Amino acid sequence: MSLVRMKQTRQFPSLPWRWDDLFSDFFSRGPWDDEMIERVWVPRVDIVEDENSYRVNADMPGMKKDDVQITLDDGVLTISGERKSEYKEKDETCHVSERVYGKFSRSFTLRNTIDTDKIDASFKDGVLTVVLPKVEAAKPRKIEIKAH
Repeated sequence: MSLVRMKQTRQFPSLPWRWDDLFSDFFSRGPWDDEMIERVWVPRVDIVEDENSYRVNADMPGMKKDDVQITLDDGVLTISGERKSEYKEKDETCHVSERVYGKFSRSFTLRNTIDTDKIDASFKDGVLTVVLPKVEAAKPRKIEIKAH
């Protein structure tokens, strides 16, 4: 293997300035400014299936059931809401805030195997649980084999 010496061109002298601008913009504005936070926060979900239903569990720490809306429109289940910052007091100074806040919306397309009239939702300890029961025809069943 041989080393090849690179010649400096006119473009390279400005490159360090561009790196400096990139990092200064990133750190001066910060990755946590309100605009960015509103775009990136969505509750994490698990979707679990058993023989009778699907279950959506969404982590929403610090939220209450009144902060969340669930809608069903044309086979699409949407969970939306807003987690508001606790630090809006003028007497307080927040030195570090790593938790994210803002509006969110998650949508899931449902199969036609869901009994939409029996969907149930509950909220406990910061976890939203939505149970999507299967219609009887979609539930697994054992088929008996006949002997001739």
